[in-house]
Amino acid sequence: MVTLDELRKHVLEDAVELIETLGIVEPLVTNGRELEPVPHLLRRLLTRHIILVSMRLHENDCSGKTGHTASIDSVLKFASQKAALSTAGISKFRKDQDKIKNSVEVEGFKFADLRSFRTAELAHSLHPHTPLSTGVGWHVIHQFASGTYNLVKEIEIALIAAGASHIQLLSADAYDHWATKGELFWRQQG
Repeated sequence: MVTLDELRKHVLEDAVELIETLGIVEPLVTNGRELEPVPHLLRRLLTRHIILVSMRLHENDCSGKTGHTASIDSVLKFASQKAALSTAGISKFRKDQDKIKNSVEVEGFKFADLRSFRTAELAHSLHPHTPLSTGVGWHVIHQFASGTYNLVKEIEIALIAAGASHIQLLSADAYDHWATKGELFWRQQG
């Protein structure tokens, strides 16, 4: 049986990986080098990874043959069952999560399209019956991923304030830190 702390650890690791990747790929998007073959490939792969990790964090709570889904929903469900957070707190976080999902739709792209992309392109390499929507802009991906990271951070802060054990620090300036590292790395590549 999985515990709240085990789910938190996995979700926190995903959030850290998400913000690190977001910071590393940002310079590829903003410096104009993405048209060169190698940076273009890396940008595409890293952007797919950002979508995959973001979508993993937004999966519904589920348990199956291979394990239990480690997601925001799972953490909130377990926190509710353990009374680790108030009902009002959990409700607020669920509303915040819905806002993050809806922010994608404000830009003319549907959250369901991201899920379809994740399923077809990343999880299963399917040839879809109908073409997937394309053209999601970097700013939409960036906003979705950073909003997801910040939500995980806020949930973790609330859990620790309510007495949960400290597992991993999610830094407020993690994105800037990794964007700086990414910029330095890409500059060294010529």
